[in-house]
Amino acid sequence: KKEGGGVVQRVCEVIESRDASLFRGRTNELASTVIALPACGITPSSHPDVWAQLSEACKKIQTSEANDSNNDMPAKVGSGVLSPVSATHLSMLIRGFSENGLLVRDNALQRHLVQLAQETMQALPAVQFATMLALLPALVILQDGLPSDTPNPHLVQSLLLKCETWISEQEE
Repeated sequence: KKEGGGVVQRVCEVIESRDASLFRGRTNELASTVIALPACGITPSSHPDVWAQLSEACKKIQTSEANDSNNDMPAKVGSGVLSPVSATHLSMLIRGFSENGLLVRDNALQRHLVQLAQETMQALPAVQFATMLALLPALVILQDGLPSDTPNPHLVQSLLLKCETWISEQEE
C-alpha cells in the first residue's frame, strides 16, 4: 500500500461530496489539484466522479461574459462562481485536463477554457512576457484540441502578436 494512499482517497471523497464552492476563492487550488491527482494515481478512468466535479468547478470560473449576463440579477450566494484565474493557473488547468483526455470529451469545458484564455490574454500587460511565453504551450494544446467545426479562436496568434509588440517596444 502506497504511503499517503488513505489521505489521497479521503481528499477524493471530499471533492466528490462537495460542489465547486469547495474551491471558492481558491482557483489556484483547483489548478494544483488537476495537476496533483494524476500524480497520485487518481485519473478520470479510476475516479470519474472526482474528475466530473473538477471539470464542473472549472466551468464555474468567472468570465466577464458571465458577469455581463448576470448584471440584472445579483449573484446568488452559494452559486459557486470561482474567482478569475491567473495565466499560470490557467496553463495548469489546460495541461491537467488535456493530459487526462477530458478536454476532447467535454466541449463545454473546452469552450470555457477558450473563453478564459482569451480574457486572460487580453488582461495580460505586455510587460509580463515570461508569463506569455509560459502560457504559449498550453494555448497550443487547447487550440489544437478543438473540434474541426469550431471557429478558430486564434489564441496562439493573438499571444504571439502580443509578444511581438513587447519585443518591438524593447527594441525602440
